[in-house]
Amino acid sequence: MTAVQQAGKQGKVLVYSFDATPDIVAALKSGTVAALLAQAPRKLGAEAVQDLVTALKAGKSGAALKPASPQSSSVPTLVLAKDNVNSAAAGDYLYKSTCD
Repeated sequence: MTAVQQAGKQGKVLVYSFDATPDIVAALKSGTVAALLAQAPRKLGAEAVQDLVTALKAGKSGAALKPASPQSSSVPTLVLAKDNVNSAAAGDYLYKSTCD
């Protein structure tokens, strides 16, 4: 994004990004970014914590946890663009700047 701006190529080079952090969403709304591939951060975090809880319960003996095989999970994604970023459906895909 910055490189495109510094090169004076805004409007000539389309910028796409991953994740919907507040600063990138602002760039999407302003037209600096064309689209985002967003994941559901709350779901991703919840699944990661559940994987950790499962590992901790498996090692109740108090011994150090041994690395397990990688966990696999499916986190939904959504392509966000200027026309849908404010929709109700986009809400679960936007990173929050505060906890609520």
